Amino acid sequence: MSRDPVADARAIVDAAVAGAMPGPLLARVVARVGVDGLAPRPLAAYRAVVVVGAGKAALATAGAVEALLADGGARLAGGAVTVPAGYAGRVPPGVRA
Repeated sequence: MSRDPVADARAIVDAAVAGAMPGPLLARVVARVGVDGLAPRPLAAYRAVVVVGAGKAALATAGAVEALLADGGARLAGGAVTVPAGYAGRVPPGVRA
């Protein structure tokens, strides 16, 4: 920590925000349980997966799930996510936001 309380507060907030990002959180879960530990059967056994989500992190989470599915051999068939007005981000193909 520095002697600058504003800089310390900013560092704490930055660390908290980084710790809550969906991509890294999902990556830690997958590192612990494996990509096939996310579903009752191995992901490659599913013909398609549909993502449904709502909330501030839904769009970023949908993108992270898309990447995980590709790594697990499954295909994101589509889905729908609802986010508050004004949130922007990349929408995975086939997912309506």
